[in-house]
Amino acid sequence: MPISVSRWTVAWFLACLVFAIHIVDEGFHGSFGFYSDLESLVSLLLPSLNLTPFNFDVWLVNMSGTLFVLFLLTYLITRANPVMLPASYLFAAFLTGNSAFHLLMTIGRGEAVTGALTSPLMLAAGLFLFVAAGSTEPVTARREA
Repeated sequence: MPISVSRWTVAWFLACLVFAIHIVDEGFHGSFGFYSDLESLVSLLLPSLNLTPFNFDVWLVNMSGTLFVLFLLTYLITRANPVMLPASYLFAAFLTGNSAFHLLMTIGRGEAVTGALTSPLMLAAGLFLFVAAGSTEPVTARREA
């Protein structure tokens, strides 16, 4: 019995999966120095914001919640909801920009930065999502009996 899903659905789901792998990569290799420095800069520039200190637990909860919502949105993609077209382009732009940032930082520093290992995957997933967004052309796979 063939299973049919759209290229858009496949691209969105792969983008979510690759983003999850990237988050695990950053979590294991500790990208928190960058976020702590960013928090210090924001606190210096805008002292009235009164930001809470950045820590791993807060980062992990935020990233887990983000992934949960992104994976849930796959349902709307399967229904070709028109609201998800701009969301797909935004997510694709985020993945492409984030991966480009990691790769440029690696080239600039001359050594791999945190998250650089999964950046090529994120770049590919972001570009695939850009191309597939809005496409309802089916991808058919056979289910083994």
